[in-house]
Amino acid sequence: MIPQKPVKEEFCNWVKYILLSICGNKKAVVEEILSWTRKGEDVMVFKYNIIKAFEDERAEGEAIGEARGELRKVISLVRRKVARNMSPEEIADMLEEEYSLVSQIYAIMKRHPDWNDDKISDSIRNGSAPK
Repeated sequence: MIPQKPVKEEFCNWVKYILLSICGNKKAVVEEILSWTRKGEDVMVFKYNIIKAFEDERAEGEAIGEARGELRKVISLVRRKVARNMSPEEIADMLEEEYSLVSQIYAIMKRHPDWNDDKISDSIRNGSAPK
């Protein structure tokens, strides 16, 4: 069994920097980083920590993607209800979503009818949407 040492935040940030700096597959990145290390027992722990950091980064990316997807779905549903001239209150009730989110989406759609769902989503996530 590989000895498990806690993954330090600074190590994870370093691996993220490497991932963002080097194109190609992750195996090539791991091999490149390992070539910089000394040989011996610590290489296995180091390799384990790199793989763990990759997995954590992937899981974080998946969670962000899921949240973005859920927001886009709500925006799409709100758009359909707005097209039927429903009020934000009716939409929030029908979709069983928070009124504050639905009213934000509704306000953006009214102010910017030319914006697509992605642009509305970006506006809400960046905090530039009306409250």
